[in-house]
Amino acid sequence: MKNRVDNIYFILVEPQMGENIGAVARVISNFGFTKLRIVSPRDGWPNAKASELAAHGKFVIDSAEVFNNLNEAIEDLNFIVATSAQKRDMQKEVCKPEDLPIMVGSNIVRNGGKVGILLGRERSGLTNEEVICADIFCSIETSAINSSLNIAQAACVIAYELSISLPNEIKTSSEVQGLANKAELEYLFRHLKQELDKKDFFKAKEKEQRMFQNIRNTFIKAKMTEQEVRTMRGIIKALTSESNLIN
Repeated sequence: MKNRVDNIYFILVEPQMGENIGAVARVISNFGFTKLRIVSPRDGWPNAKASELAAHGKFVIDSAEVFNNLNEAIEDLNFIVATSAQKRDMQKEVCKPEDLPIMVGSNIVRNGGKVGILLGRERSGLTNEEVICADIFCSIETSAINSSLNIAQAACVIAYELSISLPNEIKTSSEVQGLANKAELEYLFRHLKQELDKKDFFKAKEKEQRMFQNIRNTFIKAKMTEQEVRTMRGIIKALTSESNLIN
C-alpha cells in the first residue's frame, strides 16, 4: 500500500514568478502533498525566490521536477484535473473543489492511478488546448468583483479539500489493473486521427478541430485501462488493414 499523497502531482504550467512557485510548494506541503511539477518556468530553474518563499516547504522545491512542455509533464499520469475560475464550454465534466475527493479518490483507490492537478499561468491561466488534456474541469467559484485567484490560493483550496476526504492509503498498480496513462492515450488519438484523415472523415475542415476534440473527450470519459487502449488500437488496425501502428 502507498500513502495517498504519493499519487497526486500539482503541476504549474509556465509559472511567471518564483515567489508563486514557492508559495505553492509551501501550501501543498501544509496539507501533506509533496509532488510538484513545473512546466517551462519563465525565470528559469532553480529559482532562489521560490526556495525562499517555500519556507518549511523547501523540500518540495528541492524535489520538484521541471519539464519543457505539458505533454512531457503528464505522460505518465492517468487522471488530470484542470483548474480555473472561469467555466468553459469544453464538453468536460465540471466539478467544484469539494467534489474532487470523490472523483480523484475513486480513480486512485480503484485503479491505482496517478493524478495531476493543473494550475495555469498567473495572468492568463490554462489555454483551451491545455484543458483538452484533462479528464475533468474544476471550477473554483469566486466573486464577480474579483474572480481571479493567485495560483497558490487555488492550490490551497484544492489541497485542503483533498486532504480532508481522501483515504489514507491507496492500492498500488501491482494490486489493481491500472488506467492507461496520457502517453498511451495520446498514441491512440494520433493513430485514430491518422486513419480518419486517410478516409477524409472531416469533410468540413473548419469543424475538424472541434470534432476531434469531442472524439478525444469521448475516450477520456471512458477512463480506459492499458489493455482497453491496446484493444482499441488493434481494432483500428484491423478495420483499416494497416500493419504499422504509430509509435
